[in-house]
Amino acid sequence: FGKWGWYWESRYLPWCAAVSLHGGLFCRRMKSLVAKPRRICYNDMNTMHGVIAMDAQHLLSACRDAGIDFFTGVPDSQLKGLCDTLFATYGVKGKQHIVAANEGNAIALCAGHYLATGRPGLCYMQNSGLGNAVNPIASLMDGQVYGLPCLLVVGWRGEPGVHDEPQHVKQGQVTLSQLELLDVPYMVLDKAMTEDEFDASFADIRAHLDAGCTAAIVVKKGALTCSMKPKYGNANAMTREEAVGVIARLAGKRDVFVSTTGKLSRELF
Repeated sequence: FGKWGWYWESRYLPWCAAVSLHGGLFCRRMKSLVAKPRRICYNDMNTMHGVIAMDAQHLLSACRDAGIDFFTGVPDSQLKGLCDTLFATYGVKGKQHIVAANEGNAIALCAGHYLATGRPGLCYMQNSGLGNAVNPIASLMDGQVYGLPCLLVVGWRGEPGVHDEPQHVKQGQVTLSQLELLDVPYMVLDKAMTEDEFDASFADIRAHLDAGCTAAIVVKKGALTCSMKPKYGNANAMTREEAVGVIARLAGKRDVFVSTTGKLSRELF
């Protein structure tokens, strides 16, 4: 699971094509526009030592009860509990779970799924991926356009007051403001939130989904765990580290490398 996918695509074609592929180009005006509150809840309790975080299976169970049976997104270490649970449950080659090339494509796949089935999808991402998702959220999903419901699960890197890498600081500061600007109602999930508290907040999220709105769960560090034991691996003979090494050895002295943040850049360095 790499953080970044292919980036030499146009701004609009990927998610338009994804809607066409997954649900057809048929678009229709959904329910009448519904006023969306900026915030559903904000659990301000600090993460306490010894508190057991919620198992991601509980989140997925709530999603299934809400009619969500399709999952897609870009894996994030903050959402490891969710990603591990999805991989252990569905793998990555079936119709219920697709690892997307980027967050915008994932939103579009959820749009196509809804048009094809009438059921919302779940799109997971790191908060840095909200930038890639802005266009389809505003130009496709919004209630003033087609009113397509989708549940976003967003890992909150760079949360204010929590130490993180420099590249996450600004994004962490503006994450909630971005959702508010897009009129996406949200709840915040932290390690101290109980399952009962989650269920109460998720009931409001579900109401917005039922009304044709996109809504979000913002996940703090350590808020989700995985009780399952997924087995990662493939039959490929070469590792990512080895591939980077081959490319670096064959490069000329005047060649310039541009790499993404994350493990790939660390290995290249």
